[in-house]
Amino acid sequence: MTTPSPTIPSLIAQGSQALGTEIAEGAGGYRKGWELEALFNTVGGSSSLAGRSRATYAADEVDALNQAGQLDRLLTRLCDPRLYPTSPDQHERVREALNAILRPYGHELTMDATGLNATFGTVTPALPAASPAKPTAATLARPDFSKLVGPPTLIQLLEERWDEAVRLYNLPSPRFTIIALGALLEGALLAKAESNPPVAFQAKKAPKNKAGSNLPLGEWSFNDLIEVAAELGWIHPTRAAFSHVARHYRNYVHPNLEHKEVQGVDQAACDITWIAVKSAFDDLT
Repeated sequence: MTTPSPTIPSLIAQGSQALGTEIAEGAGGYRKGWELEALFNTVGGSSSLAGRSRATYAADEVDALNQAGQLDRLLTRLCDPRLYPTSPDQHERVREALNAILRPYGHELTMDATGLNATFGTVTPALPAASPAKPTAATLARPDFSKLVGPPTLIQLLEERWDEAVRLYNLPSPRFTIIALGALLEGALLAKAESNPPVAFQAKKAPKNKAGSNLPLGEWSFNDLIEVAAELGWIHPTRAAFSHVARHYRNYVHPNLEHKEVQGVDQAACDITWIAVKSAFDDLT
């Protein structure tokens, strides 16, 4: 019996982790454990979550499929627009996010003429466009939160929390900086939604209860806020993908989650997250 060749022979652990996090809660939205299991089962996966975090489970499945030469089946399925019936362009955001991870390995996902089927192909390896290695003074500068419609006390609180995040960054304390940034972004997105509820509630991604009615804004999850903001154009789709990363790291406020995962938080992750979150704030304000 011939041993299959890996789909991406050069894929390293960090690449599997990046793909796993993207699949678990990236541009395609937050996937619950059972949803991840169902997704992987459709493309040849067979294991279960079994106590692992969703991102770690997804990374492990990515690695297993890659070694089995089946990773392309998963990646092309993720770009199928029929997986996202309420958001016509979400598959393109997913493809863009996946390609940012794949291109350094010399691969890319493209859509056929029908716009329904993705193809996994090879390209000249290319690194993502360079970002500043560290946030500049302008990036650390406080956004103009007054442009967000809301009570003055809320605007003041957002300003104070931004200043606290800057102090955490300068210590440095990358873990708590990222947690603070995630909380700030969630608060700003909620303020944006609360400034115009009719528009927010009309979004296809607006969460509903079992009766089909809109959930009150105060019950929206961070994931809901990101998805609606991207759909309504409040933040750029690329910023939405990075916002999901910030949301994931924000959950490291729970030590058990961080303990289950491999990547952890370092200063480089903090720098990238700060730059991406500041861009999202620039969109909002």
